[in-house]
Amino acid sequence: MKCELFDSGKFFVGVNYWASNAGIDMWTQWDENVIIRDLDLLVEANVKVVRMFPLWSEFQPIKNQFAGNHSKRDISIDDMPKAHTPEADAGINPLMVERLTRFLDLCLERDIQVMIGLMTGWMSGKLYVPRALEHSNLYTDPTALKWQMKYVKYMVGRFKDHEAVVAWDIGNECNCMDYTEDPDCAYTWSALITNAIRAEDKIHPVISGMHGLNPNAAWRPQDQGEITDVLCTHPYPAFTEHCETDEVNRMKSANHAVAESLYYRGLGGKPCFAEEINTLGPMFANQDLIAANADMALFGLWAHDCNGFMWWCACNQSALNNIPYDWCALERELALIYADGTHIKALDSMTDFSKFIERFGRPLPRRKADAICILVRNQDSWGVAYGTFLLAKQAGIELEFAFHDQEIPEAEAYFLPSLSLYGEPTKHLQNELLRRVREKGATLYISMDGGMMSEFPEVTGFQLVSRSVATEEKRATFEGENLVLSPKYEMKLKALTAEVLATAHDGNPVFGVNKTGKGKVYFCNAPIEYTAVTTPSFIDGANHQAYYKLYKAMGIGKAKIAKKQSPYIGLTEHIEDDKAVALVINYLPKTVTEEITLSGYEAVAVDSVRGDAVMEKTASGFSLTLAPNSGAVIELTKK
Repeated sequence: MKCELFDSGKFFVGVNYWASNAGIDMWTQWDENVIIRDLDLLVEANVKVVRMFPLWSEFQPIKNQFAGNHSKRDISIDDMPKAHTPEADAGINPLMVERLTRFLDLCLERDIQVMIGLMTGWMSGKLYVPRALEHSNLYTDPTALKWQMKYVKYMVGRFKDHEAVVAWDIGNECNCMDYTEDPDCAYTWSALITNAIRAEDKIHPVISGMHGLNPNAAWRPQDQGEITDVLCTHPYPAFTEHCETDEVNRMKSANHAVAESLYYRGLGGKPCFAEEINTLGPMFANQDLIAANADMALFGLWAHDCNGFMWWCACNQSALNNIPYDWCALERELALIYADGTHIKALDSMTDFSKFIERFGRPLPRRKADAICILVRNQDSWGVAYGTFLLAKQAGIELEFAFHDQEIPEAEAYFLPSLSLYGEPTKHLQNELLRRVREKGATLYISMDGGMMSEFPEVTGFQLVSRSVATEEKRATFEGENLVLSPKYEMKLKALTAEVLATAHDGNPVFGVNKTGKGKVYFCNAPIEYTAVTTPSFIDGANHQAYYKLYKAMGIGKAKIAKKQSPYIGLTEHIEDDKAVALVINYLPKTVTEEITLSGYEAVAVDSVRGDAVMEKTASGFSLTLAPNSGAVIELTKK
């Protein structure tokens, strides 16, 4: 069976599942009637994909057997002689296997596809490790690795042919199961588990299942992309740096899942989807705002070819008193469906969008990207990536991401944003980008956060006069906007071959352009991307600064067929032969009317999730009225 969930242009809506009666204890408190009721409610809501978790400590309940002087003699499930069965050899509890088989059968009867999170040793703030391995390092101890391989190979071999199984997930956030600072340790453990899966099943894709990857840390998107088939994000605002600054129905929050998924996909080189998504319950926002965030995330993920949206989690656990629910209030109220069968408004968002995708009826052509944002070592790569993505989105520039040591795809433009001290581009990368600028007419944008760059005058057209720690904010005016800049370092510059486009109140250059060969290099003397992502309410709130106008002035994306005006509207274009699709998202919590200009195409039809978008043709394109926090699809044809 070929899995098509992660094919480009496809999109699915799903949930993570624990039974409503018992949560994490569903396997020991098995109640088939409850599970049937839960699954039927999900089917009624048009949910087609479920991620579920065979709890490691219950499915492989091995314990140490000791002889005299506390010497370990054996590992077994119980105190009986070991049976000669595949289950006994792998330390597997046959009763749990029977229950998982029944769960998969129930899903198959309802046409629900199942992702199995194999190594579920960490869940909702608690470890679930077999007793025999409780004091082992799960990433390095040979005994722990042996039994993990036995467990994975048995489970995959046993269930790979079940028609409900669509993919294997390494496990639930396995980078939280133990501790390592060594990228080689994280790499080898991930490879060991993935290879154990593939030894038994070469058909179904393997999903990373990790949370919080970082190219400068132990668990890296580059490594996970090399090892596994599919990457995933768990874009919780409170658990992701820089993502809890704004209300959940604002533009910054709406783009968290999209930006992080593109960041992983770019650095990892594999498809990426939002595997766990939630704004984290009623103590973070009310139901209306949570649903608004879901609406925008669904539309945004689809528009950017991030293949799926999976809510955490299906059923409410507020009535449960067992650990970890007793420990952590956050884990009790994250669900879509309550015990009485009612549900939160976000489930309506998911249902409506799932039906909308079915109505659309075809894979969405991949959006046209304009530029590559290149991240470098020793910088806050996620923060810089997120800030750059937001400003680019406001300016109408579509980004993809890459890391400095990768092969950089060809593009119209390249961004080296917020370069920090010791976080500089390699000479090889700098030379290659300059070659593309000079020979191919590309645009290169550079901004500084105290960074270093060799041949700085030749690249930027500016000469550094002096450098010191900044003692005050800088004020500048650009295209009628008063901008407040917050550089970490004050770099006094003298223009040589650069054209100065904006200066600070003290006359020091802030923004300029240097023509070199066939192309241009733009330089910004402040880390505007990092300021944008670290300042609350910056993108569309009380602290808003129109930094995006610096991006817009570079003229990137001039060849696009569709162009917007408002910085609070998202617009992606998807071209296929003589037809195209424009996806438009309103990131504001109010109704807006936006004028879209078209080049060489005309608008022929509009569709939206709830039918509340109104399109009118104009001489230059069309105007579109959108409800708060909503999106629409415009069908286009060549004139």
